[in-house]
Amino acid sequence: MEADEKGPVTLPVAERVMRKSFCLGSVQSLQNLEDFQVAYEKWGVEYPSILQRFSEFESRVEGKKLVLFLDYDGTLTPIVRNPDEAFMPEETRVVLKEVASLVPTAIISGRCMEKVNNFVKLQELFYAGSHGLDIKGPDVGLCASHNNSCAYQPAAEYFSIMNEVHDALVLGVEGVRGSSVEHNKFCVSVHFRNCNPEDWDTVAGIVGTIVCEFHNLIVTHGKKVLEVRPDIHWNKGKAVSYLLKELGVGEGSDAFPVYIGDDRTDEDAFHVLKELNIGLGIVVSSKPRVSEASHSLKNPDEVYQFLKLLNSWAIDAFSKGTLVGPSRIPEINGIVKHDCEKNIESIIH
Repeated sequence: MEADEKGPVTLPVAERVMRKSFCLGSVQSLQNLEDFQVAYEKWGVEYPSILQRFSEFESRVEGKKLVLFLDYDGTLTPIVRNPDEAFMPEETRVVLKEVASLVPTAIISGRCMEKVNNFVKLQELFYAGSHGLDIKGPDVGLCASHNNSCAYQPAAEYFSIMNEVHDALVLGVEGVRGSSVEHNKFCVSVHFRNCNPEDWDTVAGIVGTIVCEFHNLIVTHGKKVLEVRPDIHWNKGKAVSYLLKELGVGEGSDAFPVYIGDDRTDEDAFHVLKELNIGLGIVVSSKPRVSEASHSLKNPDEVYQFLKLLNSWAIDAFSKGTLVGPSRIPEINGIVKHDCEKNIESIIH
């Protein structure tokens, strides 16, 4: 969803229909539930669970350069009513740290980089905040050599403008009960999850009016959130391409990036992988939806299960010498290999 001077921002039709569905009677709701289950099963045929197809994944990734990308909210942690309480489960943090010791791993989130970093609390990862507009490398671990070299802010000139937009939006929606505004550096998020459904269009109208007062900004729609960001040719898909090149993996047939996400903005990353015909896009969704991903996971719990499987596979592949690392990781001096062996030993014992 975009805002321009031609008209106001409004919520999608599907959102309006969803509001009306809450008024259905119990009999009709039961029928809808049965219809939903049938629809989800059919959807699962087109987007099969990667948990059920993991053996196929193993055969596809063998001998290729694996890189893992994940969204945060709705992927590594459930969507919560208060965005400041989107804490990642400790067991997910543990397995993610183990995976990152063997496979280059990045989190690409709409949150500001510092905020998602504070949630995850892992220095071994790449972080791309503001939908990929603020990128940094790991401080320690497998890819620590990329800490400074990959730092990139393609919309740096918008920093002061986004501060102004944030302040204007805070004033604009302060009278709408339940709304909140989150400053994510190069993206300003207006949450309406806790608003009365009758006020959703009001929030959208306020956001659209304010955004029209600025130049070169767009408004996108997420899960009960409107996000204002710079209108530049950059998104999560561009961030994936950028990091693949920085890692020396590139976008050739030997690259195997895996991207896991639940948000509409993750579709840009799925599109890149599909267009290049490399890797695997995994959409996280508990209901049928159209996606450019090829596989699915139902919720963050299943993401955790996938990470555990991936970690076990990576340990085995490393021990067999079949885990291929990005070309720019300094394996020649033995440091990375030694660190990986230490991590594997600690995981096993």
